[in-house]
Amino acid sequence: MININLNIDDLFRYSEELLLIVDQHRNIIYLNNKAASFFGQASSLTEIEHFFSFDVCILDKKSIADYTPLKEAFLSKETFRAEILLQTGREEYKKFNLRSIKNNENTIIILSDISASENEKRIFELEKENSEFLQVKERAQNLAIRTGLVNRISNSIRESLNLEEIIKTIVTEVTTTLGLDKGYFLYIDELDNNNDSAIKQAIIEHKPVVSMIMLNNNIQPRLVIPVLYSNKILGIMVFYHINNKKSWHEEEISLIEGISSQLASAINQFHAQTRLIQAEKMASLGQLIAGVAHEINTPLGSINSNNDIFSKCISKIPDKGEFFEIFKETINTNAEAVKRINLLVKSLRNFARLDEAEYQETDLHEGIRNTLILINHEIKGRIEIVEDFGDILPIKCYPNQLNQVFMNILVNAYQSIEGTGKITIKTEKLNENVVITISDTGHGISKEHLPRIFDPGFTTKTVGIGTGLGLSICYQIIEKHNGKISVESEESKGTTFRIELPIF
Repeated sequence: MININLNIDDLFRYSEELLLIVDQHRNIIYLNNKAASFFGQASSLTEIEHFFSFDVCILDKKSIADYTPLKEAFLSKETFRAEILLQTGREEYKKFNLRSIKNNENTIIILSDISASENEKRIFELEKENSEFLQVKERAQNLAIRTGLVNRISNSIRESLNLEEIIKTIVTEVTTTLGLDKGYFLYIDELDNNNDSAIKQAIIEHKPVVSMIMLNNNIQPRLVIPVLYSNKILGIMVFYHINNKKSWHEEEISLIEGISSQLASAINQFHAQTRLIQAEKMASLGQLIAGVAHEINTPLGSINSNNDIFSKCISKIPDKGEFFEIFKETINTNAEAVKRINLLVKSLRNFARLDEAEYQETDLHEGIRNTLILINHEIKGRIEIVEDFGDILPIKCYPNQLNQVFMNILVNAYQSIEGTGKITIKTEKLNENVVITISDTGHGISKEHLPRIFDPGFTTKTVGIGTGLGLSICYQIIEKHNGKISVESEESKGTTFRIELPIF
């Protein structure tokens, strides 16, 4: 029996690895505790070398008998390493890591059972495959959910002509489908005095912004999405995770971005339809006015001609008689009535301006006065009109469109005045612009309604009085002229509209 160094013996005796030391004659001269319990009282390598096999396929049966891992480890003149198998049942194997080290005349063989780690690895791989499958399944489900969401929104946009209803549907669908707690949409005009840094960033950068906000004494993630059409900001959508404390995923953000594009198209389409409808209305109105003017002018010419003949005839009567003054007064009254009708017809034609649809130099004062003549029957004796006209030059514009703006604002003004009141119209030159302000002493507009006053479809009037399109169209017309329109109002005190138009 050889002497084993005490330190080595202490190190390996209680090791979990199987450790054997074999001499040059294949005699086993040392077994640690683990190896002894595994191999029993084996004294030679030959007794145990066929327990193990390589994890390879060998077709030659003779080679299988000769090619054993422990034999190869013994014969190797260098350090030997391999993964080997131990058959424990008909279809069951354990896997070992085999190492051999030459130590003078002896060979140290170390066997490490790696079956457990292999099983763990296999379990890990199965879990990984299962996780990947679940992710694919989840992505497929999410895709189906999102496709359904996009389709429902597309159908809503296609089937509804009510923009406010479309916006409400989009916000509700997104919050419900994605499990969000809150969402809303704001037009860009409603954000003029908004100091929210995330909203400002989204507007400036034209891209989504995720920010944290304090809600219900908790910090919650919020998503701000700009609604863009042709790189122009129309508004923003804001969504919250309040009860569900989770972050925003890229897929969610990308989906809502796509939906915001749908909303932008819907808003633009609605505005285009509104402009088209209004243009058709104005064209129809112009044709109607032209027909009415023609029908009025024909008999009016006869009345005027007959009145002239009658006037000449009575002037030649030698005996004036007691009825002469009555006839004379009647003729003058008829002449004045004809003048008033002529002025009204002229104002109607000027308002419609069917022959002046081109962009041209226009006297704004003439357009305002023609509009006042048309509404005179509504305001006469009830509302005082104050004209504070400055010294302004004609500007290049579409006169019939600006007349439409003046008409809308003046009609709103006199409708807001109960009983008697005053409308003041002021014009002035400011730098390279002309400024028109129209103020009334009506009931005013509430602060909550003021930010939406130019929104399509929004109205504070009762059903049957207003459609909510007038001021929206005014806004679009002024914008088309590269101008600005704004409003200031105070409840019970009145409203002032300010229009700024470039001279050139």
